[in-house]
Amino acid sequence: MQKWTTAVSAVLGALALGLAALFPASPGLALAQQNCASTYVVKTGDTLFTIALGFTPVTWQQIAQANNLADPNRILVGQSLCIPAATTPGAATPTVTRPAATPTPTRPTATPTGPTPTAAPPTATPVPFLVPVFTIKTVTRDATVSIAGQNFPPAAAFTARMGAFGTLAVNGPQVGTVKVNPDGTVTGTFNIPAEFKGASLIAIRLDGPGGWHSYNWFWNYTATMP
Repeated sequence: MQKWTTAVSAVLGALALGLAALFPASPGLALAQQNCASTYVVKTGDTLFTIALGFTPVTWQQIAQANNLADPNRILVGQSLCIPAATTPGAATPTVTRPAATPTPTRPTATPTGPTPTAAPPTATPVPFLVPVFTIKTVTRDATVSIAGQNFPPAAAFTARMGAFGTLAVNGPQVGTVKVNPDGTVTGTFNIPAEFKGASLIAIRLDGPGGWHSYNWFWNYTATMP
């Protein structure tokens, strides 16, 4: 009796397994056991990517994982898919490790060999050569003549001479001395020697140390120059 009961139980168990294989559990029942926010029935032309676009921010990867799809490219028309709930703001955010920046190799700076070049000496600024000159300022006929000059050696003493016109008063009679101012200017008034009184033109000259000299001439009549 017991052997018969065991055999019947085995047959009934095999029959139940066969029925389960022929008639699997309803998709709605299976989906109800998962954390599905909604379901979606696959239509012609659908892919997980296009389906996920309608449930943003849910991704197609999340839909594949929620439905245990080993091959995300194999979905069937009429298949019900579980659409999981979107990740809540409090959910853990996966940490993304960025690859370290690859250092850019730096080429060593080439050090020139050989003797160190010698810097060129600074170029001297040329000093302008100043020519001492003087002009006639006033003349009193047969009496006096006044002059004013510039560019003379500062603080130097000069001898004044007069002479006949055309001689540049070289070695002419001495008529006085003047001392140059610190700024190189000079002024002086000299008496006309007796031998030149009545002459129309008279030469006048200033001789200084080191060969410095300057000369001019004037009309022997009373006048004031600008």
